Amino acid sequence: MLCFLSHKWALDKPLALVATTCLPLELENTTVEEMWDVHHGWKGDEFADLLTQNTVKIIASHSLFSGEDNEDHLIWSGSSLGKLTIKPVLTTIREDIQEDSDTIWRLIWQLRASQRVCFFIWLAAHDQIMTNANRYSHGLASNPFCKLCHDIIETTLHVLRDFPRAKYIWQKLVPTLNQSGFF
Repeated sequence: MLCFLSHKWALDKPLALVATTCLPLELENTTVEEMWDVHHGWKGDEFADLLTQNTVKIIASHSLFSGEDNEDHLIWSGSSLGKLTIKPVLTTIREDIQEDSDTIWRLIWQLRASQRVCFFIWLAAHDQIMTNANRYSHGLASNPFCKLCHDIIETTLHVLRDFPRAKYIWQKLVPTLNQSGFF
């Protein structure tokens, strides 16, 4: 079993080395699996205050699966130079996605935009942006609500379309005749 704080499971170094504060003794021998709740995801309330926000985001990008059917598999073995380059990784991912015939994937990656923009659009299309609702579902936030709207759950749609400032911009961009369908 991997130790949550002392093994290199999320970063290229143990999490204990990037802690922002003194680590509690009760977490010293805690395993990665013990920090995961099958129904709610990461138990972020136990470690979020101990690590940098970036490290917490990296942890949140991981999911654990239990059972005998879940074994580690080598997905990409590297280039001939032994370095990670984007082209073969994207080729591998695209081959996997084409098997699933995910149309949105092809539409997004055919856009004439930077990889960064395409990746953000892909995250939004798959509801993977770190909104409060997503952080809450992974145990990394105390509530799913928008910090500015207070009583509205902060979903991807809220952040990108329904948040008052975003809505104002969309009202300027989307023709008046199309706004009722858009909103």
